[in-house]
Amino acid sequence: MLFSLILFCFIQCKKNTNERVNIKLKNKPLGEIKLAIQGKWQLHYSYGGITGNIRQNHTNSFIELKPTNSIYWDDNNNLIVKDLIRWKRKIDMVGDSTFIMSFCEMRGAICYAYSCGVQGIRNDTLILYDDATDPDGYYLTRK
Repeated sequence: MLFSLILFCFIQCKKNTNERVNIKLKNKPLGEIKLAIQGKWQLHYSYGGITGNIRQNHTNSFIELKPTNSIYWDDNNNLIVKDLIRWKRKIDMVGDSTFIMSFCEMRGAICYAYSCGVQGIRNDTLILYDDATDPDGYYLTRK
């Protein structure tokens, strides 16, 4: 009887591999943020804007964040960003002290600048946000 009880507990206590993970990265050290976000991600949609509820779907958009601080953003088979990320600790638009990554999308000779904070990873989704007024949030999954 005791053996059956121990066996039952052992079976019930095994680790759930489907467990969802929520990691807040906004307040973490830069090394931890960079390690958590490096890799290839698919951008599914952005949400926010001037009204706060504008959703824009991205059907074929991939962002690769390299350990060398390089970022590559491919949108519909067009490489729109190939840049080095510049990290800076600052007070973001909502008043939190965090690391902001800045990079350029080159449009001809003009740099279209991005400044993004890393909110965290909710379940399997990386959440980035514009450090700007009327910001968008960007929702990506690992590829």
